[in-house]
Amino acid sequence: MKNKNISIVLSILVLVGLGFFYYKSQNPSINSVLDSQIEINKDNKDSIDTTFTNAPNDKLILKQEVNLTPESKAFFEKRIAEYEAKLATFDDKTSLVDKVGVYFMLSSDYRGLGEYGKAKELLEAAMVLDPKNSNLMQVYSSLLAVMGDKASALIYINKAIALYGIESNYWLWKIDLEKERGVMGDKLAGLYKSALDATSNDLNIVTVYAKFLEGEKRYDEAIAQWTKAIELYAENKETYQAEIDRLKSL
Repeated sequence: MKNKNISIVLSILVLVGLGFFYYKSQNPSINSVLDSQIEINKDNKDSIDTTFTNAPNDKLILKQEVNLTPESKAFFEKRIAEYEAKLATFDDKTSLVDKVGVYFMLSSDYRGLGEYGKAKELLEAAMVLDPKNSNLMQVYSSLLAVMGDKASALIYINKAIALYGIESNYWLWKIDLEKERGVMGDKLAGLYKSALDATSNDLNIVTVYAKFLEGEKRYDEAIAQWTKAIELYAENKETYQAEIDRLKSL
């Protein structure tokens, strides 16, 4: 069982790392300005939002006990030591990508240990370096929610969407936060439609929207979304058609 837990932790960390480095190769905000961003930040310090609008620290969950095996905890701590040693070697010649990447991974590892306050500080340091990095904003939003500040979490996911609105995961996270605020019915349907427009009918949003419509007893509209899913991903037609047939029988 211990080995299984370690494998799960390792898998999560690999996915986090791959997600970040895939993002930086795809998102122009961190790709097209790498050489100039540090100088831009130096010359325009007043333009960088370093206030990080959220609840005061005494209103946030800064630390929480997490259920880790000794092996998993040791893994995190070893990784943190390695990244902090690398951080200590940074100088003016270190690239923006390297700096942001290390801050990001350190934040992730501290979050894994339940050290949310430290994770927050590290993400903020990364965001000062790269203030238009939508991926950092999304992760920061999710961390703020874990820390108990869902109002600010919504602010930051909205900022991420404003920068890179084609990312379906940003919209799905925003919708989850809006649900917790009590948004429902036509207003929530409107959010799904906005997400579909922004992401050019992303398959994940189409299927989640179909389930939402079913919950609203809007069966014909739900069927239309499952039909759209077939058009988008015909390889999974059997599964989507089963949903259509089930809805028709209601």
